Amino acid sequence: MKDPFAADMFLLTPAGAGSEKIDMQDAAATLQRQVKLRAKKLKLRSIIKSDTRSCCMINDKIVYEGDSIKGFRVEKITQRTVVLVWEQSGHDNIQITMKLAE
Repeated sequence: MKDPFAADMFLLTPAGAGSEKIDMQDAAATLQRQVKLRAKKLKLRSIIKSDTRSCCMINDKIVYEGDSIKGFRVEKITQRTVVLVWEQSGHDNIQITMKLAE
C-alpha cells in the first residue's frame, strides 16, 4: 500500500493542456504542513526527567525516548522540551519540538 504522505514526483494533466510537473519542493512543503497539523493535535502535559530514563506525558499517554505516538517517534526529552520525528515520511526526517507550558 502506498504511503499517502510520501513526497513523489508526479505529473498533472489538466483537460486541454500539457503536462505540468509538480516539483519535490512543493510536495515536501505540503507534507510539512500536514505533519504540523497532526502535531497540533498533540498536547505536552508533563516531563519527568531523571538520570536514568526520562519520560513525558503527551495527551493521555506516558512515552519514553524511542516510543511512538500518533505517527511520531519521541527522539529526545529535555527539561523543557520534547523532540518528535515524523516516522511516515520515508525521506528526510521532519522534526517537531514541543515546549512545556510555563
